Amino acid sequence: MVTAPVWNTGLDAFLAATSSINAKKIFKPSPDAYSFIEPSLKVKPADVLFVWSNPWEAIGAKAVELKVAWIERATPKAIRSSEMQATDRQLREV
Repeated sequence: MVTAPVWNTGLDAFLAATSSINAKKIFKPSPDAYSFIEPSLKVKPADVLFVWSNPWEAIGAKAVELKVAWIERATPKAIRSSEMQATDRQLREV
């Protein structure tokens, strides 16, 4: 599910890895949905930048100590969180 959009947009050239929890049938924002990161990517969660556009998933990722970049697909008036490492407007700086 994640791979096609990443390839179609050309983002694969900028990412070290992508991963999906769909096969596990555990869904975000459950903390268990993020538990596969360390064994599958061989990195600590705190060393991962979780990039997503749904605020509840970004909040769930932040709760398990992932770095988070929330890509805001809403209006400029959408809720912003000062705890996120980056939004889409700041990704070039991350």
